Amino acid sequence: MALRKAAELVGNEKILALKGIGGFQLIVDAREESSVVRLRARKQREGKPFALMYPSLEAIERDCLVSTLEERLLASPGSPIVLLTHRSGRSGPAASVAPGSPCFGIMLPYTPLHHLLLLELGFPIVATSGNLANEPICIDEREALKRLEGIADFFLVHNRPIVRHVDDSIARVVCGGEMVLRRARGYAPLPVRVRAPLPCVLGFGAHLKNNVALSVGRDVFISQHVGDLETTTALSASRKTAADLPRRYEALPEVVACDLHPDYLSTKYAPEQRKPVQRVQHHWAHVLACMAENETEAPVLGVSWDGTGYGTDGTIWGGEFLLANEESFQRVLSTVPFAWRRSGGKRTASYRFSSFV
Repeated sequence: MALRKAAELVGNEKILALKGIGGFQLIVDAREESSVVRLRARKQREGKPFALMYPSLEAIERDCLVSTLEERLLASPGSPIVLLTHRSGRSGPAASVAPGSPCFGIMLPYTPLHHLLLLELGFPIVATSGNLANEPICIDEREALKRLEGIADFFLVHNRPIVRHVDDSIARVVCGGEMVLRRARGYAPLPVRVRAPLPCVLGFGAHLKNNVALSVGRDVFISQHVGDLETTTALSASRKTAADLPRRYEALPEVVACDLHPDYLSTKYAPEQRKPVQRVQHHWAHVLACMAENETEAPVLGVSWDGTGYGTDGTIWGGEFLLANEESFQRVLSTVPFAWRRSGGKRTASYRFSSFV
């Protein structure tokens, strides 16, 4: 039978592309260093940790510390990848699964196919998204045979079509509470509820870790994780998601929102909607999102410390303390501006952190 053959191939250090419910996954024996290294090379993923799938909670507890809340997260209907601290001196997954990290990202089987495969294998597997780095996950076997050629050795597919790509969600426990780091399968497009009704706005997100959002009344529906808009396939996936979300809720956006950065592909795409465009400063958007998710009333002092963002003064901002509300913000503390320099005819940023001003 195909399932037993697939399990045999994984046990023999082959890379298996498995069709799931939200797209393809690339699977190898997580205990075999050579298999993990080969998958990294083929997928062009140098150091970013791989997600793991374990056959049972008992197997996870042999390799990682698991609190009661983390156990509930692992077994929840959303079944996210949960970041867990691995035990010192453990002899489980290979070192190249999560090089230099004190944590593993671990999930339990969440489809019948995963349950059957893990029951057959009896050991942890790498279960990472079926794509090249910076590309969206494959959802169709014809697409997968083309895009995953040279990565996967074998394919295990089924005859149920996948309508839209959905990666695995990622969560962790912080200060005794659940924190979702990536909203996707099981969490998207669940809404964030705000205090007052909003106009119907379609938000296109930023360039990195892109997703799309849609406000309908008091609900802001957040799409599944799309990824970095570094390739034409990723941009195409973001556009498809932006077109799909309003249809799903029978909504007609009145305004489109995008990042202030003029070179983001999501920003360039927004005017094509032939709607009024609202450009939003990157770090202020982060503060507003935190206010909405935590039901915090304005004004707030928001600290946005996530690298670079295009500033309202045309300079690159890098770490901001913003006195903010829903209508405006005041930049009260920040790093010194990054210096611009010319390189090959293009204007690039000189990344320099210094004292606060």
